[in-house]
Amino acid sequence: SFLVQLSSYMEFIHMESMIENEDWNAEGHASRSESHTVVICISQRNIDQIERILTVVSDPVHPQYGQHLSFDEVVNMTSNSEASMHVEAVLLEHNIEVLKKTRHGEYITARASIAKWEHILNTKFYYFSSKSNSYVRKNSLIRATTYSIPKEFHGKVSSIFNTVQFPIGHVNKLPTSERGHNKDIESVTSSPKGSSYCYFKGVAVGTFHCSSSKVCICTSSSGDDCYCIRSATTPILISHQYNILNNTGSHAASQGLYAQLQQYFSPSDLLSFQQTFNLPNQPISRNIGGFQSDSACVADFNNCVEANLDVQYAMAVAQNVPTTFYYYNGSDDIFLGWITDVVSMRDPPLVFSISYGSPEDSVPPSYMAAFNIEAMKLSVRGVTLLTASGDDGAMGHDGRPPSSKCRNVADFPSSSQYVTSVGATMGPEQGAGRNEIACMSQYTLGGYNSSTISTGGGFSNVSYNLLPRWQRAAVTSYFTSRLSADYPGVPLTSYGRGFPDVSALGNSYPVIVGGQLHLLSGTSASSPVVAGMVSLINSARIAAGKSPVGWLNPALYYLNSTITVDITVGSNKCSAVDCSGAVCSVNCCGSGVGYSAAPGWDPVTGLGVLDFEKFKAAMMGFTTPTASPIAP
Repeated sequence: SFLVQLSSYMEFIHMESMIENEDWNAEGHASRSESHTVVICISQRNIDQIERILTVVSDPVHPQYGQHLSFDEVVNMTSNSEASMHVEAVLLEHNIEVLKKTRHGEYITARASIAKWEHILNTKFYYFSSKSNSYVRKNSLIRATTYSIPKEFHGKVSSIFNTVQFPIGHVNKLPTSERGHNKDIESVTSSPKGSSYCYFKGVAVGTFHCSSSKVCICTSSSGDDCYCIRSATTPILISHQYNILNNTGSHAASQGLYAQLQQYFSPSDLLSFQQTFNLPNQPISRNIGGFQSDSACVADFNNCVEANLDVQYAMAVAQNVPTTFYYYNGSDDIFLGWITDVVSMRDPPLVFSISYGSPEDSVPPSYMAAFNIEAMKLSVRGVTLLTASGDDGAMGHDGRPPSSKCRNVADFPSSSQYVTSVGATMGPEQGAGRNEIACMSQYTLGGYNSSTISTGGGFSNVSYNLLPRWQRAAVTSYFTSRLSADYPGVPLTSYGRGFPDVSALGNSYPVIVGGQLHLLSGTSASSPVVAGMVSLINSARIAAGKSPVGWLNPALYYLNSTITVDITVGSNKCSAVDCSGAVCSVNCCGSGVGYSAAPGWDPVTGLGVLDFEKFKAAMMGFTTPTASPIAP
């Protein structure tokens, strides 16, 4: 019988134990007859070689820079069909249902009774309920506190998900809209015209105007749809601020926006946005996941606020570039399943922006390791991954009221060295002559108005995200200057990968949602803006017969101050503003929590903001050879 055969193994190899999570309560032993689904991660081959090749082809001074691998080359190097077939055969032999497996067998999803899993994994499973979301027993989470694998699986299985790993705590980084209750948006007046005229598609709208201190934005030719805005990060301002002389990209390039949490994008809002700001009318080229709806956005702007922001501004910066909206419908898994799907695509978008994240300490180490492997496999093919650094300073979402926890916690996937993390700045949107400073929810010096968010940043605290070699000099400089004063006696070796890498404006973005104008702030605005810049550079490189830029971080730190404008004012010691209660509030932490901006790289705004034309010229100077980077 199955259990008798399993008992003959007797030798198990311990794999992983549960990390304590205060959001979940154990509620007793799971029924042995109940079914449970796990995801078995097959050990992939030659990951060390993939990492070596990625380092080579991403190093701008290496003679093989840009010589990325093909889809087939990555598959041939990493797939482990022998291990996958062996594991699948064992599962089928013992009547364990294989629900699905990835195209090349990297992940096998299987279902069996709790009794079978307890024997084959040498463990016990329990019901868990969420403190913030009450579960009925039949829908409760089933997890073990530890698990092992039979010795014969050693070297074939790297980890098994849905065993000891809790669902990742996912956070949508976009705060509330400022429309309707914020003094930044006021009505237009009709007589006579002032110094700030109202335009729609480049044509003046009647006699409507705003006072000289405000910008007028119209979403139609009717004065009823014109708004006077005190602070606005418009597409024109972005191009001016970052020295983008030409926003027209190429159909040979491509970009994608990742979406989650029931976020729809609206095609009609995209068209309205493009008309409002006199941009080329360009629809989304590919919609994966089906979350496209005009009516959902009209019904509730919260259904679309994140997705519309991402789509509207990535396409505003990189015009004419085919853009994919990729909604991943994962409940417990918001990153790994998505990136695994993208890796399996022969022709994925060359740039992806991710506006979602999780506290690093909520991400199981096995999950983080698997994500990094898939990110490397994608990057070595020439794909660039960018992510927002977070909106709650160095504390993460738990620092926001009412939790108001004061601790330094990294944001994932920003803490992965294989993504480019983008922070937020503010200032120029508040008037001509304002310098860029870190985006902060508590800052009124020099006449600046506070934002609703505080840019995220900090250091990874897990062994999978050690301080990478290409970042070491920049971080060391910060340690020997500003950080040594804030955190005396803390050695450099105790810190992991620092983030963000670069920043961009993240305050007061006018976005069309449900046909109405809203002002939105967040690093989730900054990331698609920088993604658009990368798409423009890819357009130029491909037109010149060169490769896309791929993994961007080594080049960014090599070029450093030659392509950036340093941001030296600000900090990330406060959370975003929370308006869920009777009054809006913000949490600011004292000594030992959060960081301050400083000359050079810092964990507030990274290397600073990009001067696009300098960035483009430098990246165009890097050549792509014809020799293969794969060692014979």
